[in-house]
Amino acid sequence: MPFTRLAFWHQKINTLLGGDPFTANENPGIMVLGQTNQPAGANPPTPVDVGFASTISRIDGFQIKGSIAGGGIGVWHKANNLRISNNRIIGNQGSFVGGIGPRRARDPGHALREPNITIEYNQILKNGGVNGPGGIGIFTGPVTT
Repeated sequence: MPFTRLAFWHQKINTLLGGDPFTANENPGIMVLGQTNQPAGANPPTPVDVGFASTISRIDGFQIKGSIAGGGIGVWHKANNLRISNNRIIGNQGSFVGGIGPRRARDPGHALREPNITIEYNQILKNGGVNGPGGIGIFTGPVTT
């Protein structure tokens, strides 16, 4: 995404999710934003708890290469039943995870959950994490400051 459009994107995602997933990992190769829980009558109106909970979603068969700040694949909150498979994730750098990050570390005040994520049959090569793992980072439990 061009840098000139990132401010607009941040505002839109913050409105939809009630939080900004980009504070730790800016602009990954692929970002999965999962589900959102918004009260009835939210503006703009959005479906409540739909998508990932009822449908298995996949990131399958891609080459993800060259992200310099957000890592290869970033997953943010309730991407239930996501399958990440048969990808080549190479040469990415992330603030916390270089390759695949099913949960962002150090997210104060949010208990993020990604149940039933499957990561299999990927080539994860030459990735680097500045403050965390280079390949796959799996973070558990509530996050505190």
